[in-house]
Amino acid sequence: MSFQTFSHSLTAGLSLNQSIVRVFGDNPDLTTPGNQYCSWYANDMNALDNMNTTAFQGLPAGFMQGVAPAIQLGVYSNSTYSFSMLISGPLAPYTAIDPTIYAKVPGSPQGTYAIADYLPISVSGQLQSITGSCPGYEIG
Repeated sequence: MSFQTFSHSLTAGLSLNQSIVRVFGDNPDLTTPGNQYCSWYANDMNALDNMNTTAFQGLPAGFMQGVAPAIQLGVYSNSTYSFSMLISGPLAPYTAIDPTIYAKVPGSPQGTYAIADYLPISVSGQLQSITGSCPGYEIG
């Protein structure tokens, strides 16, 4: 994901306490149009009826960890932001996360923004790399 600032500086990072983990009972057949990796959707809408959601912070300690630095951008600057997930415990076959970022412009309240719905995550012990672009966000 890319951040760009104009007339304000910005601090941003992954907000695990706002992120959600989704476990589907059936294969939702998650896909994304082209290279828009923040725009996942389920092709099998029936799988959404058989889904459980858990707050990321509600998972057992050490089960899943996010590795994501906070970034600070000055006025009229830009940066690419990425994060990683380390999965320590076994996952259900059809698991996804809705990662959320926080952003703070000086003098304004901190905001949170879901950067993706249904971002698929792999089973424990497998390396999965998802690289793509996300739409821009205007903050502040």
